[in-house]
Amino acid sequence: MRIFLIFILLFSLSACMQTQNYSNEVRLKQSPDNWQSDFTTAANQAEQAWYQHYATPALDILVTQVLQNNLRLQQLKLAAEIQSKQLTIVQANLWPSLLIGFDARR
Repeated sequence: MRIFLIFILLFSLSACMQTQNYSNEVRLKQSPDNWQSDFTTAANQAEQAWYQHYATPALDILVTQVLQNNLRLQQLKLAAEIQSKQLTIVQANLWPSLLIGFDARR
């Protein structure tokens, strides 16, 4: 039993050892120069559907049919819209209100 535990300990410690010596030059060459894009480019990419990047009519038709015929996706879309409207209603109560009143008494 003791030999088995020693074997497991040595095996687990040997798994943490690095076998190859990587240089920093390789890591720096593989990293991009600019990690961020400008806001307008990112916004345009986010508005465009992912499948339109491939520019294949067959894929466009297939995705359009799937989105139209998948009732579960339609249900989730409506649920997300309802939650968005409810969030707008809840946030409206957080805004300050201004009450102006005129009162005349005798």
